[in-house]
Amino acid sequence: MVSGRRRIARDVLRHRGASIGLLLVAAFVALSALSPWLSPHGPFEQDLSAAFRPPWHLPGGTADHLLGTDGLGRDILSRILHGARYSLQIGVVSVGIAALFGVFLGAIAGFFPATDNAIMRVMDVMLAFPSILLAIVIVATLGPGLINAMIAVGIVAIPQYARLVRGSVLTVRVREYVAASAALGASDLRVLSRTVMPNCLSPLIVQCTMGFATAILDAAGLSFLGLGARPPTPEWGALLHEGFQDFLSAWWVVTFPGVAVFLAVLGFNLLGDGLRDILDPRASG
Repeated sequence: MVSGRRRIARDVLRHRGASIGLLLVAAFVALSALSPWLSPHGPFEQDLSAAFRPPWHLPGGTADHLLGTDGLGRDILSRILHGARYSLQIGVVSVGIAALFGVFLGAIAGFFPATDNAIMRVMDVMLAFPSILLAIVIVATLGPGLINAMIAVGIVAIPQYARLVRGSVLTVRVREYVAASAALGASDLRVLSRTVMPNCLSPLIVQCTMGFATAILDAAGLSFLGLGARPPTPEWGALLHEGFQDFLSAWWVVTFPGVAVFLAVLGFNLLGDGLRDILDPRASG
Protein backbone atom coordinates (compact mmCIF):
# COMPACT_ATOMS: atom_id res chain seq x y z
CA MET A 1 0.00 0.00 0.00
CA VAL A 2 1.30 3.38 -0.97
CA SER A 3 1.73 5.61 2.09
CA GLY A 4 0.04 8.99 2.31
CA ARG A 5 3.24 10.92 1.71
CA ARG A 6 4.26 8.80 -1.24
CA ARG A 7 0.79 9.15 -2.72
CA ILE A 8 0.93 12.94 -2.42
CA ALA A 9 4.41 13.01 -3.98
CA ARG A 10 3.19 10.82 -6.83
CA ASP A 11 0.13 13.02 -7.39
CA VAL A 12 2.28 16.16 -7.41
CA LEU A 13 4.50 14.71 -10.11
CA ARG A 14 1.46 13.70 -12.15
CA HIS A 15 -0.21 17.11 -11.81
CA ARG A 16 1.08 19.32 -14.62
CA GLY A 17 0.82 22.64 -12.79
CA ALA A 18 2.16 21.27 -9.51
CA SER A 19 5.08 19.54 -11.21
CA ILE A 20 6.07 22.72 -13.05
CA GLY A 21 5.74 24.70 -9.83
CA LEU A 22 7.81 22.14 -7.93
CA LEU A 23 10.52 22.37 -10.60
CA LEU A 24 10.62 26.17 -10.36
CA VAL A 25 10.62 26.12 -6.54
CA ALA A 26 13.37 23.47 -6.47
CA ALA A 27 15.45 25.56 -8.88
CA PHE A 28 14.85 28.65 -6.73
CA VAL A 29 15.95 26.86 -3.54
CA ALA A 30 18.97 25.30 -5.28
CA LEU A 31 20.10 28.66 -6.67
CA SER A 32 19.68 30.19 -3.21
CA ALA A 33 21.85 27.53 -1.61
CA LEU A 34 24.49 27.41 -4.34
CA SER A 35 24.70 31.11 -5.19
CA PRO A 36 28.17 31.63 -3.62
CA TRP A 37 29.58 28.95 -5.95
CA LEU A 38 27.48 29.67 -9.05
CA SER A 39 28.03 33.42 -9.12
CA PRO A 40 30.77 34.43 -11.57
CA HIS A 41 31.43 37.61 -9.56
CA GLY A 42 30.84 38.93 -6.08
CA PRO A 43 27.45 40.61 -5.58
CA PHE A 44 29.14 43.87 -4.50
CA GLU A 45 32.10 43.74 -6.88
CA GLN A 46 32.29 46.95 -8.95
CA ASP A 47 33.98 47.69 -12.26
CA LEU A 48 33.16 51.19 -13.44
CA SER A 49 34.86 50.54 -16.77
CA ALA A 50 32.17 47.91 -17.46
CA ALA A 51 29.16 50.02 -16.38
CA PHE A 52 25.91 49.28 -18.25
CA ARG A 53 27.50 46.52 -20.30
CA PRO A 54 24.70 44.70 -22.18
CA PRO A 55 24.05 40.94 -22.00
CA TRP A 56 26.54 38.72 -23.78
CA HIS A 57 24.41 38.14 -26.90
CA LEU A 58 24.04 41.85 -27.67
CA PRO A 59 26.65 44.11 -29.29
CA GLY A 60 29.12 45.20 -26.63
CA GLY A 61 28.31 42.28 -24.36
CA THR A 62 30.83 39.73 -23.12
CA ALA A 63 30.66 36.19 -21.77
CA ASP A 64 32.15 37.53 -18.54
CA HIS A 65 28.81 39.23 -17.76
CA LEU A 66 26.12 36.97 -19.20
CA LEU A 67 23.21 39.21 -18.15
CA GLY A 68 25.09 42.49 -18.34
CA THR A 69 26.04 44.96 -15.63
CA ASP A 70 24.44 47.88 -13.80
CA GLY A 71 25.55 51.49 -13.52
CA LEU A 72 28.38 50.58 -11.14
CA GLY A 73 29.63 47.70 -13.25
CA ARG A 74 28.20 45.05 -10.92
CA ASP A 75 27.31 41.74 -12.53
CA ILE A 76 23.52 41.36 -12.83
CA LEU A 77 23.58 37.55 -12.83
CA SER A 78 25.65 37.42 -9.64
CA ARG A 79 23.37 39.88 -7.87
CA ILE A 80 20.25 37.97 -8.92
CA LEU A 81 21.70 34.68 -7.70
CA HIS A 82 22.62 36.16 -4.32
CA GLY A 83 19.27 37.94 -4.21
CA ALA A 84 17.55 34.55 -4.31
CA ARG A 85 18.92 33.89 -0.82
CA TYR A 86 17.33 37.07 0.50
CA SER A 87 14.00 36.24 -1.15
CA LEU A 88 14.03 32.74 0.33
CA GLN A 89 14.80 34.21 3.73
CA ILE A 90 11.94 36.67 3.30
CA GLY A 91 9.54 33.84 2.51
CA VAL A 92 10.61 31.69 5.46
CA VAL A 93 10.52 34.50 8.04
CA SER A 94 7.34 36.18 6.81
CA VAL A 95 5.37 32.95 6.41
CA GLY A 96 6.72 31.76 9.76
CA ILE A 97 5.45 34.88 11.52
CA ALA A 98 2.08 34.79 9.79
CA ALA A 99 1.57 31.05 10.35
CA LEU A 100 2.72 31.10 13.98
CA PHE A 101 0.36 33.85 15.11
CA GLY A 102 -2.39 33.14 12.59
CA VAL A 103 -2.66 29.46 13.47
CA PHE A 104 -2.68 30.22 17.19
CA LEU A 105 -5.36 32.91 16.94
CA GLY A 106 -7.47 30.95 14.46
CA ALA A 107 -7.35 27.77 16.54
CA ILE A 108 -8.32 29.61 19.73
CA ALA A 109 -11.13 31.49 17.99
CA GLY A 110 -12.53 28.35 16.36
CA PHE A 111 -12.34 26.05 19.37
CA PHE A 112 -13.31 28.46 22.16
CA PRO A 113 -16.48 30.37 21.15
CA ALA A 114 -16.02 32.95 23.91
CA THR A 115 -12.92 34.31 22.19
CA ASP A 116 -14.21 34.08 18.63
CA ASN A 117 -15.87 37.46 18.29
CA ALA A 118 -13.03 39.51 19.79
CA ILE A 119 -10.27 37.80 17.79
CA MET A 120 -12.07 37.82 14.46
CA ARG A 121 -13.14 41.46 14.72
CA VAL A 122 -9.48 42.41 15.08
CA MET A 123 -8.69 40.27 12.03
CA ASP A 124 -11.52 41.97 10.11
CA VAL A 125 -10.09 45.39 10.92
CA MET A 126 -6.70 44.32 9.58
CA LEU A 127 -8.30 42.90 6.43
CA ALA A 128 -10.12 46.19 5.86
CA PHE A 129 -6.82 47.79 4.83
CA PRO A 130 -5.08 46.93 1.54
CA SER A 131 -2.22 44.62 2.46
CA ILE A 132 0.53 46.65 0.82
CA LEU A 133 -0.77 49.86 2.43
CA LEU A 134 -0.82 48.25 5.88
CA ALA A 135 2.69 46.89 5.29
CA ILE A 136 3.89 50.37 4.32
CA VAL A 137 2.42 51.80 7.54
CA ILE A 138 4.11 49.13 9.65
CA VAL A 139 7.48 49.60 7.95
CA ALA A 140 7.17 53.38 8.26
CA THR A 141 6.54 52.90 11.99
CA LEU A 142 9.35 50.40 12.57
CA GLY A 143 11.77 52.04 10.13
CA PRO A 144 12.96 50.99 6.66
CA GLY A 145 15.01 47.84 6.39
CA LEU A 146 14.85 44.24 5.25
CA ILE A 147 14.12 42.78 8.70
CA ASN A 148 11.30 45.25 9.35
CA ALA A 149 9.91 44.56 5.87
CA MET A 150 9.80 40.82 6.63
CA ILE A 151 8.04 41.52 9.94
CA ALA A 152 5.53 43.81 8.22
CA VAL A 153 4.75 41.27 5.48
CA GLY A 154 4.29 38.58 8.12
CA ILE A 155 1.96 40.71 10.26
CA VAL A 156 -0.17 41.67 7.27
CA ALA A 157 -0.72 38.00 6.40
CA ILE A 158 -1.81 36.91 9.90
CA PRO A 159 -5.59 37.41 9.27
CA GLN A 160 -5.52 35.08 6.25
CA TYR A 161 -4.10 32.24 8.31
CA ALA A 162 -6.35 33.01 11.27
CA ARG A 163 -9.52 32.92 9.18
CA LEU A 164 -8.44 29.76 7.36
CA VAL A 165 -7.59 27.86 10.54
CA ARG A 166 -10.72 29.09 12.32
CA GLY A 167 -12.92 27.78 9.51
CA SER A 168 -11.13 24.44 9.50
CA VAL A 169 -11.38 24.10 13.29
CA LEU A 170 -15.10 24.93 13.24
CA THR A 171 -15.61 22.16 10.68
CA VAL A 172 -13.51 19.54 12.49
CA ARG A 173 -14.58 20.21 16.07
CA VAL A 174 -18.11 18.90 15.47
CA ARG A 175 -16.89 15.53 14.16
CA GLU A 176 -17.64 12.37 16.13
CA TYR A 177 -14.02 11.48 16.83
CA VAL A 178 -13.48 14.87 18.47
CA ALA A 179 -16.47 14.32 20.76
CA ALA A 180 -15.19 10.82 21.53
CA SER A 181 -11.78 12.17 22.48
CA ALA A 182 -13.37 14.68 24.84
CA ALA A 183 -15.63 12.00 26.31
CA LEU A 184 -12.55 9.93 27.16
CA GLY A 185 -11.40 12.73 29.43
CA ALA A 186 -8.91 14.59 27.24
CA SER A 187 -8.51 18.26 28.11
CA ASP A 188 -9.59 20.97 25.68
CA LEU A 189 -5.99 21.84 24.79
CA ARG A 190 -5.16 18.18 24.20
CA VAL A 191 -8.20 17.71 22.00
CA LEU A 192 -7.32 20.84 20.06
CA SER A 193 -3.63 20.01 19.58
CA ARG A 194 -3.82 16.23 19.15
CA THR A 195 -7.19 15.67 17.47
CA VAL A 196 -8.41 18.84 15.78
CA MET A 197 -5.30 20.54 14.42
CA PRO A 198 -3.77 17.51 12.64
CA ASN A 199 -6.95 17.37 10.56
CA CYS A 200 -6.59 21.03 9.58
CA LEU A 201 -3.14 20.73 8.04
CA SER A 202 -4.10 20.28 4.38
CA PRO A 203 -5.45 23.81 3.75
CA LEU A 204 -2.69 25.23 5.94
CA ILE A 205 0.00 23.60 3.81
CA VAL A 206 -1.55 25.11 0.69
CA GLN A 207 -1.79 28.54 2.30
CA CYS A 208 1.84 28.45 3.44
CA THR A 209 3.01 27.45 -0.03
CA MET A 210 1.12 30.28 -1.70
CA GLY A 211 2.12 32.58 1.17
CA PHE A 212 5.73 32.31 0.02
CA ALA A 213 4.75 33.84 -3.31
CA THR A 214 2.85 36.67 -1.64
CA ALA A 215 5.70 37.35 0.80
CA ILE A 216 8.32 37.54 -1.96
CA LEU A 217 6.12 39.83 -4.03
CA ASP A 218 5.16 42.13 -1.13
CA ALA A 219 8.74 42.40 0.12
CA ALA A 220 9.92 43.18 -3.41
CA GLY A 221 7.26 45.89 -3.59
CA LEU A 222 8.42 47.42 -0.32
CA SER A 223 12.04 47.36 -1.47
CA PHE A 224 11.04 48.92 -4.79
CA LEU A 225 9.45 51.77 -2.81
CA GLY A 226 12.66 52.15 -0.81
CA LEU A 227 11.19 50.73 2.42
CA GLY A 228 12.72 47.25 2.34
CA ALA A 229 16.26 46.13 1.65
CA ARG A 230 18.72 49.01 1.50
CA PRO A 231 21.39 49.42 -1.19
CA PRO A 232 23.68 47.71 -1.97
CA THR A 233 21.80 44.60 -0.73
CA PRO A 234 21.07 42.50 -3.85
CA GLU A 235 17.45 41.72 -2.91
CA TRP A 236 15.30 41.48 -6.04
CA GLY A 237 13.00 44.37 -5.16
CA ALA A 238 16.01 46.54 -4.33
CA LEU A 239 17.52 45.67 -7.73
CA LEU A 240 14.32 46.90 -9.38
CA HIS A 241 14.45 50.08 -7.30
CA GLU A 242 18.08 50.75 -8.24
CA GLY A 243 17.62 50.15 -11.96
CA PHE A 244 14.16 51.39 -12.95
CA GLN A 245 15.40 54.90 -13.76
CA ASP A 246 17.80 53.44 -16.33
CA PHE A 247 15.21 51.19 -17.97
CA LEU A 248 15.13 53.04 -21.30
CA SER A 249 18.90 53.03 -21.74
CA ALA A 250 19.75 49.73 -19.99
CA TRP A 251 16.62 47.56 -19.96
CA TRP A 252 18.46 44.49 -18.67
CA VAL A 253 19.13 46.10 -15.30
CA VAL A 254 15.41 45.87 -14.46
CA THR A 255 14.16 43.12 -16.74
CA PHE A 256 16.18 40.19 -15.42
CA PRO A 257 15.44 40.83 -11.70
CA GLY A 258 11.79 41.24 -12.68
CA VAL A 259 11.85 37.89 -14.47
CA ALA A 260 13.40 36.30 -11.36
CA VAL A 261 10.57 37.63 -9.18
CA PHE A 262 8.00 36.45 -11.74
CA LEU A 263 9.38 32.90 -11.94
CA ALA A 264 9.67 32.50 -8.16
CA VAL A 265 6.13 33.76 -7.55
CA LEU A 266 4.80 31.65 -10.43
CA GLY A 267 6.48 28.53 -9.05
CA PHE A 268 5.00 28.85 -5.57
CA ASN A 269 1.55 29.72 -6.95
CA LEU A 270 1.52 26.75 -9.33
CA LEU A 271 2.68 24.41 -6.57
CA GLY A 272 0.10 25.80 -4.17
CA ASP A 273 -2.72 25.45 -6.69
CA GLY A 274 -1.64 21.89 -7.44
CA LEU A 275 -1.48 20.96 -3.76
CA ARG A 276 -4.97 22.40 -3.27
CA ASP A 277 -6.30 20.22 -6.08
CA ILE A 278 -4.54 17.15 -4.67
CA LEU A 279 -5.27 17.62 -0.97
CA ASP A 280 -8.82 18.90 -1.42
CA PRO A 281 -10.24 17.82 -4.80
CA ARG A 282 -13.56 19.51 -3.99
CA ALA A 283 -11.84 22.93 -4.09
CA SER A 284 -10.82 22.45 -7.73
CA GLY A 285 -14.39 22.36 -8.86
